[in-house]
Amino acid sequence: MGQGLRGEAVTSRATEAELPTLNDAAQLFDAAHDAFDRLLPTFTPERLAAIGTYRSLEGRELRLPLWAVLRHVVNHATYHRGQVASKLKRLGVDPPATDLVLWAIEQTPQ
Repeated sequence: MGQGLRGEAVTSRATEAELPTLNDAAQLFDAAHDAFDRLLPTFTPERLAAIGTYRSLEGRELRLPLWAVLRHVVNHATYHRGQVASKLKRLGVDPPATDLVLWAIEQTPQ
């Protein structure tokens, strides 16, 4: 989890065969959450600004600052939350709110 943010190569994604049940996927998400909790406090302003070399899943070598990789992770998660919400709606399920501001309101004493 978080290989790209640690400057390590990301060589594969989890497959359906590796995550056959919702519980398996939930365990992967829990592990990712724990990995990010350990990693985020290490991001100093200098480290975030540093240029790193990354290899894409297609094998392409890329150079970019760590802050851009972190921003991509957040942005990409938003993209997938939208996909899940859309699929739930098509199934007739009212999806939970995914807006950051609604979460922030819940977390802030009113």
